Amino acid sequence: EDPALQERLIYSTTFQEWEAVSSSTTPVVVNKTTSFSNEAFTMTFGETLVDPTGVQLTRFKYVDGTGKGVGPFTIGYAMAAKSPTGFIETSVFKHLSRVSFVHGATGSNRGWKLLKKNATDADWVVLSSAVANPADGVLVECTVNESNVALRFENITTDQNAYMAELNLYGM
Repeated sequence: EDPALQERLIYSTTFQEWEAVSSSTTPVVVNKTTSFSNEAFTMTFGETLVDPTGVQLTRFKYVDGTGKGVGPFTIGYAMAAKSPTGFIETSVFKHLSRVSFVHGATGSNRGWKLLKKNATDADWVVLSSAVANPADGVLVECTVNESNVALRFENITTDQNAYMAELNLYGM
């Protein structure tokens, strides 16, 4: 491993700086750019909305690594519809080392599942299927350490909503 390489936060959002995205069965593509490398990428939303000014999450907070509540969530969020096909999918990144996201729900056993796919994966590989427990919100961190990899978030409980209030992508 090259000692000159170091992990950096290459993209971070609380969805507050976004334009609103309506939930639709026709996927909506949003163009973004990473920090440092200025790598263009897309985020595609299927039956998932982005609300940069919503108030749905004001009662939610997530639990940090010490078990203490942090929050409340910021106001912006992405929300999967009550549908079996709600998703957020990124285009391929040159390299991702780690992903963290905060998800919550309005009831138990809900949230976002995280999957990844690179050129050698036959299908999407699950990195996390942990529900938001407590439902007030949970920080999920997953190691990726792969090149030419895309991410996909899917609604765990497809007949209920899932909320994402923060997304952080790290690369070398």
